[in-house]
Amino acid sequence: MLVVGISVRSAAQSAVSSRYRPIALDAFGDLDLRSCCRTFSLTREFADCFQDISNTTRRLYLCSKRIDFEQVVYGAGFENHPEFVENWERSGKEVIGNSSEVLKAVRDWDQLYDFLDTAGIQHPESWTLQRASEVLELEGQDISTLLIRPYRSGGGHSMRFAADVGREPRLLNG
Repeated sequence: MLVVGISVRSAAQSAVSSRYRPIALDAFGDLDLRSCCRTFSLTREFADCFQDISNTTRRLYLCSKRIDFEQVVYGAGFENHPEFVENWERSGKEVIGNSSEVLKAVRDWDQLYDFLDTAGIQHPESWTLQRASEVLELEGQDISTLLIRPYRSGGGHSMRFAADVGREPRLLNG
């Protein structure tokens, strides 16, 4: 079983506690991870691989192809890349967790918000914008309280107040 993600120490330790013998692949390969299972990292074993690729999750996926495994548990980063999960599925790997189809469905923000509305689940009022500059076109909205979140991000990474869009021209490309 391969446990792969930006940082997989917790998931790998959980697998070991459940009597699995995981192989871990993450960005760091910290010592406590190395103490519990066989570990590969982008900073050590794969430091020279795919250095021209800046997307860490893409690098992790490509490096996973160099490891022999039958099952995969993916962690942080892969929720934004259902295509990598789909590639594992197509290659015969057993994906333990949400399938690529589930990831695609929950990353379709309009579909997700429609589902939440239909199910009566409260959520912040949300809009799907193609460009950050479109926030300036939202009529009747007080943009001082709105947040812009990149399509592919997690944990609040790269979120900005909408009012900052006018003050930070580089955000207009987002």
